[in-house]
Amino acid sequence: QAKMQEQLNKAMGSLTATVGDELPSFDEIKDKIEARYAKAKGMSELQEESVEGRMAEIEQASANVEAQSRLEQMKAELGLAPPAAVEAPAAPAAEPAPAQQPPSAPA
Repeated sequence: QAKMQEQLNKAMGSLTATVGDELPSFDEIKDKIEARYAKAKGMSELQEESVEGRMAEIEQASANVEAQSRLEQMKAELGLAPPAAVEAPAAPAAEPAPAQQPPSAPA
């Protein structure tokens, strides 16, 4: 162990001589990394709370609803789901009423 420590001290001494005293200490490096991490985390939190972040959430929810609707439609077409759940929104109830109104209009 003593020999390893001597070699480590010798290597560190030669490194300091090569680079000089311009090397930051471990604590300085650690503080710099922690400051950058804190800044990045804060920016991320601010972005999540921004209007753009909320809009992205709404767009994602809309896409999920559309995908779920399409999945239910495909299941119904394949006979894997009850067709009544899919046909009810697709069946327009207003078609017979306009068909009856044109004969009344000319009279």
